[in-house]
Amino acid sequence: MQSQSTVPFATLPPEMVTAILYSVTDLDTLANVAVSSRTLHTAFKVNETRLIRRLLIDNIGQEVLPDALIAYSCTPPSLRPRDVQEIDPPRLSTMADWWVRCAEERVRTISRPELGSIEFNMARALELERTHVHVAALAERFIQRCSETTQVGLGDTFTLLPPSSTEKTRIARALYLFETFCTLFGYMNPRKLSESVHFLRKYEPWEIAQLGVIHDFLAREIIPVFTDVAKEAAARGDDTFGRDCDIACDWIQYTLSLGLEKIHTLLTAKTDAERRKVLFPRRESRATRSAFLEATLDELNHIDPDIGRPVRMVSYDDKDSGPKDIWEHSQKGRDSQSVYEIRDWQHRSWGYSMWDKARLEELGTLEVPWLEAADLEDWQSIFPDDGESDDEESDDIDMLYEDY
Repeated sequence: MQSQSTVPFATLPPEMVTAILYSVTDLDTLANVAVSSRTLHTAFKVNETRLIRRLLIDNIGQEVLPDALIAYSCTPPSLRPRDVQEIDPPRLSTMADWWVRCAEERVRTISRPELGSIEFNMARALELERTHVHVAALAERFIQRCSETTQVGLGDTFTLLPPSSTEKTRIARALYLFETFCTLFGYMNPRKLSESVHFLRKYEPWEIAQLGVIHDFLAREIIPVFTDVAKEAAARGDDTFGRDCDIACDWIQYTLSLGLEKIHTLLTAKTDAERRKVLFPRRESRATRSAFLEATLDELNHIDPDIGRPVRMVSYDDKDSGPKDIWEHSQKGRDSQSVYEIRDWQHRSWGYSMWDKARLEELGTLEVPWLEAADLEDWQSIFPDDGESDDEESDDIDMLYEDY
């Protein structure tokens, strides 16, 4: 007699088998169910793309998923010995060369995908979901930090008007743009900014301003952790890290270039050993010392936005005019367009370009003159009264990379 705990899936109508698969609410469970019987596996393969697309939309969001796919698609293929032989051998002598070549090609062809035209498979979906865990956690952390800032009273508005779905979408999209930038340009020579500048010009200026907000937020989160690691290293006689630690210093920009997963891991690490493991990945190929995103954002401030703009845009059609309105408001009285004015750091600290127009109107920020900070952001030295030149710090970092 057949056990009552064993479901005879082969005897069920196809519609019921399919309904079982559609009742699953997460990818891990779907992957397990799909291999639990031949009947379920067959039904899964027939409906694979539709099943996976539905779960990804439910878990990541329909407006955010295209940005997650862009970030995923920018990851270069693994470097294998025959790759070096088959694809322009003289230029592929190092992993960095291979990375740059892939990034250049991706920048030329990148576009915002239509979800209905994407064929999904389980391996890709699980990778997307794994990355989104870090994106979602950092998005929540961002909202919390913005609520704590004393600038403009933003936190008070969250009590009566919690962050909307469009605001959360905007934050997640900006984090994915940051991740895409890390993947494309984390290994590139900082003195060759043309590709990274060209890439960001595929986005609207207020979207680039949102990326600048995320850049500053992540740097602020990293700096205290990094400072603790540097002090503990110095106590052991290890002077690798140098002295100064601000938002533009090489070490902070290098740490940002590691991407969201490692940044989140660094921020949630409990011990110095765990933090050092993130900062010093032994098996990772040599990374180019880089000013990274801060240098690209600064370069964009010196480019006429109406000259040579890319034809193929990747920007998102935001139905709420809040980000566009506040960015245009920030440009009033300026001689030239700026997407990352260094003295706008106070506005970036409350995420000015992330919020809906209704919230901005509640705050009154669109009705008052835009004011730049009188001073640059006050970053403390790791070791007060004991400075070190940029050249010396650069030498320290170059020595580190010689191990890779």
